[in-house]
Amino acid sequence: ITAGRLQELFGTTFDVITDDDRCYIMVEHNNCLVKIETDEAGNLISKSAWNQIVPADNQNQDNSTNQGVATGQIINAGTGVGISGVKLTVHKGPDSPYGEAIKELESDGHGNYSIELSEGKYTITAAANGFVDESFTISVMRGMTVANQNLTMSEELEIGEIRIVLEWGSEPSDLDAHLVGTSANGTYVNVNFTNKVATENGTMIASLDVDDQSAYGPETITVTDGAKGNYEFFVHNYSGMAQDDSFSLAESGAMVKVYVGRQEPRVFNVPVSSGGIAIQGFYWHVFRLDQGVITEINEIDWN
Repeated sequence: ITAGRLQELFGTTFDVITDDDRCYIMVEHNNCLVKIETDEAGNLISKSAWNQIVPADNQNQDNSTNQGVATGQIINAGTGVGISGVKLTVHKGPDSPYGEAIKELESDGHGNYSIELSEGKYTITAAANGFVDESFTISVMRGMTVANQNLTMSEELEIGEIRIVLEWGSEPSDLDAHLVGTSANGTYVNVNFTNKVATENGTMIASLDVDDQSAYGPETITVTDGAKGNYEFFVHNYSGMAQDDSFSLAESGAMVKVYVGRQEPRVFNVPVSSGGIAIQGFYWHVFRLDQGVITEINEIDWN
């Protein structure tokens, strides 16, 4: 989100504050003091940016402790259900899966985790039998609990299979995954929330495994002939069209992960701005899949 768009959202101008190794804006909003990490120009460039919201009654609270809590869920991409017993290793710093390991824990019977750490950003690596190993960055804020820091993991796939997983933030409530194209034998495929399975001669070739309508995701599409067919994958801001909110897709923090076999996923992040201007549109065209070759598109448009 650009600095100009942030100023529109908060209805005020602001200065960028530099504190230690962090740049952030600070504004008063709805009787709260709001701090959000940005770049030096005041642009919000990360969906997992550090932020802090302090109600007026608590702005003078004791901050002698530097501890905070991060919570979330480890989710099976193919079912949308939490994965129990996932080994989670915490590493110092963001995007540092090979950095110094400082803690280990496991997800509970519903896939949930909770960890107390000093304020800052950390990388968690996740491993479970039968699943592709992954890592994700979490944020910890002093004296607060930051929830919904989730990870979606995919089971290892068979040769030729491809799995596409869409995740996003708390808004908008409903983003929809769409796969359109033709199979290796020329069968037309159009998989989405209204047509969840595509078949050819009685055999499934693509399916919408998980459909989420209440924010965060995942929405998951699995393609059994992904190494042979020709497809395009795009995301539709379904709830945004109902509200006539053409900015919310770019501001959703949406991310698409593409799994092939047992490899780590290829990741696409929704484009936020072009030339410093927030991108409007209801459709995010993410990539093409041509006989197993993924070609990035990564454009937001109106249709």
